[in-house]
Amino acid sequence: MHKKAIGKRGRAGDTVAEVLDPLADRLVPLVAQTDGLLYARHWRRFATAGMLVARIAGEDAGRSGDLLVP
Repeated sequence: MHKKAIGKRGRAGDTVAEVLDPLADRLVPLVAQTDGLLYARHWRRFATAGMLVARIAGEDAGRSGDLLVP
């Protein structure tokens, strides 16, 4: 369940979405790692481990070097 709308600003530590863990029957919050603008969310209803769920554009570069290579 998404907690922030696309186009909204957030801070590091804000909950962006919650994922239901069916084995533990609990909601697990997905927390932003940086301040910035939420500009994209994944459209799938189900998430898997390590899946990209949302994208946030921050003011500071999170990486450097060959940025087109994951």
